[in-house]
Amino acid sequence: RSGGYHVVPFFPQGETLIDPSGAIWSTAYGDPSYRIARWQPEGDTTLIIETRRPSIPIATSERDSAIAFVRESLEPRGAADQDWTKVPPTRPVVAGLFLSEGGDLWVRARSKESEVFDVYSSKGMYRRTVLNSLKIYRWLRPVVRGDDLWAVVTDDFDVQYVVRARLVPIVAH
Repeated sequence: RSGGYHVVPFFPQGETLIDPSGAIWSTAYGDPSYRIARWQPEGDTTLIIETRRPSIPIATSERDSAIAFVRESLEPRGAADQDWTKVPPTRPVVAGLFLSEGGDLWVRARSKESEVFDVYSSKGMYRRTVLNSLKIYRWLRPVVRGDDLWAVVTDDFDVQYVVRARLVPIVAH
């Protein structure tokens, strides 16, 4: 028998970031909520950021498709009979963390309309929310310098490009 494992689809794996001071910013494994802790490697929690955002439901067809994919890949190993109730009905709200060049924490968050970035100072003070219409590649963190965001994005054909987006305030009329 060969070994292996599968991550439970849509399960909150936890997001982690180490800042230049050595502090760790993270969400908790298994917690789908918007709760980020900054802590020291010795274990002291120095800050908690918590925001209320509604969870994002997963379409039944998408959830069923993900379960079918995992089941099919486990079948040759005789492990296709699993507890599929562990596949959550909602996506984790926090989808990523990164720091801007100026030291602000950027939280990639899912919303019903699209994806947004909530920006906090290094002391946890809310600065702004940046609306995102780009399909930013998940595995490479964007870079923010001043009013420019650099990121790898994918188009409708999954072709990757590097883009520079200018961050501008939305002016209400």
